[in-house]
Amino acid sequence: MEYTAVVVGAGQCGLSVAARLENLGISTLVLERSAAVGDSWRSRYESLETNTPRAYNHLPFVTFPEGCGKYVPCGDVANYLENYQRTLGLHVLTLARISAASYDASSSTWTLSISVSGQASITVTARHVIGATGVGTMGGALPFTPTIPGKNSFLGSIIHSSEYRSSSCVSTQKVVVVGAGCSAHDIAQDMANHGCQTVLVQRSPTAVVSRQTIDRFLTGYIGQNVPPTEIADRFYVALPLSTLQNSQYNTMEIHAHIDQDLRENLSRHGYLLPGPKDNFLHRLSVRRGGFYIDRGCAKLITSGKITVKSGHEISHFSPSGLVFDDGSRVMADLVIFATGYSKTTIKQVAESLFGPQVADAVHDLGGWDKDCELAGVWRPTGHNGLWFAEGDLFAARFYSQFLALQIMAREMGLLSPDQRTYIPC
Repeated sequence: MEYTAVVVGAGQCGLSVAARLENLGISTLVLERSAAVGDSWRSRYESLETNTPRAYNHLPFVTFPEGCGKYVPCGDVANYLENYQRTLGLHVLTLARISAASYDASSSTWTLSISVSGQASITVTARHVIGATGVGTMGGALPFTPTIPGKNSFLGSIIHSSEYRSSSCVSTQKVVVVGAGCSAHDIAQDMANHGCQTVLVQRSPTAVVSRQTIDRFLTGYIGQNVPPTEIADRFYVALPLSTLQNSQYNTMEIHAHIDQDLRENLSRHGYLLPGPKDNFLHRLSVRRGGFYIDRGCAKLITSGKITVKSGHEISHFSPSGLVFDDGSRVMADLVIFATGYSKTTIKQVAESLFGPQVADAVHDLGGWDKDCELAGVWRPTGHNGLWFAEGDLFAARFYSQFLALQIMAREMGLLSPDQRTYIPC
């Protein structure tokens, strides 16, 4: 089988890139390790929703159905992705993994051996390979659970948030959720609404904003008389990211009054909040973590239905729960660690997908470059014909067009021999 491009991963980024490439006439195959497109969203906890409004999250060429609601449940996102692939006729192989990969520099061609469940291995050649294996984690990361002494003495159950599905599957009454990001709050909210005695362990400050504040940031997408999405995108990213980062403090100050009562009420209940310079926008764009967009958990905290244990590290497990470094104890039948995933660099992902020889040519990237862009993503990686795509639904829609155009420019011979400058037509 011969394609111009192969995309590894059929999530929002992989599908968006494939759609952009096919729209430019570039034949593209997408490989997905799950049984169906959208399964990465189906496998999350049932109460998960998008943190941003539906109008901000459309992928190229196909919008979310109106019936999904303003904030789209994860099951509807999964169905949308599956319908997206079907509507656009994208070529997707499910239950497929790369078992071997080699690159011939003389012909600028990849040769991929692909294992497909229940079928004989197939060989595919392509000039470009795009890794799109997950949001933030790049798909190679593993759930991270901190090592805490006494774990074997605990008589209850311990799980990571990646294993959690719904409070309806839990029969215990005393639940401790360790972590204070979006998933931790969502799970704590789900458990408290189910009638469980719920404690949220917050080890460091969390930046909290309401959905009302998010709406103010996204006025170009929601409300009356808004421009088409592609025009709204241009307004949204009109300023260089470096300039936007410098203006974040002023932006948060302008909107601070919206969430003033929310922050004050949380503080009175022992919830830790960061200082004004370490604000939500800084954590969203630079740290990429340590924030929560409130969808109801804050009210449960301020009403006493969720107890916050903040500012102290866990010392060890006891048979009946957790003991903290100040000597205090929290009883638990179930401890859920919403503590994220191990850090994975792009170089490590390249090695896991394509082997050490390819990884050696990839720049050791993954942080922020001098232009405040995520280095090595949506742009050349250091290895010819190898690209990476990652991000949320907005990033998938917006940045996929630039990756597709870069690939098309190379296919049309519009680049200089060093691949750094464009040759005028």
